[in-house]
Amino acid sequence: MRDDTPECPFCARRIMRPEPTKTDFGEVLGGTCQCGAIFVCDPTGHGGGEAYLEALALMKGDRDVHLLDPDKDYFYEDFDYDIKSHKRLYSSSRRSMGKLVFVKLRSKGNRTSAAS
Repeated sequence: MRDDTPECPFCARRIMRPEPTKTDFGEVLGGTCQCGAIFVCDPTGHGGGEAYLEALALMKGDRDVHLLDPDKDYFYEDFDYDIKSHKRLYSSSRRSMGKLVFVKLRSKGNRTSAAS
């Protein structure tokens, strides 16, 4: 039987349920992994672009995310997620499908792998 508890896509550690976090740019529903990855939840699955920008802003510490190059500065992953059950979803047939968006800074010597 598959365990659908969400795991960080960069290190495979289980992640905690996203929590509201107040930032300089508003409240964000997200968290951090022990490996340094930042994750943000889009509970509806319709604000993926906003969740992506929020995750980048949290990672960078400000809203100047346009200065980041995804090919050089960070890794990006996302997956379908149900915030009510705190489960990763593998089928798009569920109506309550949201997204978890993950970003992680690349280390200077690691340009090809997202693993930590």
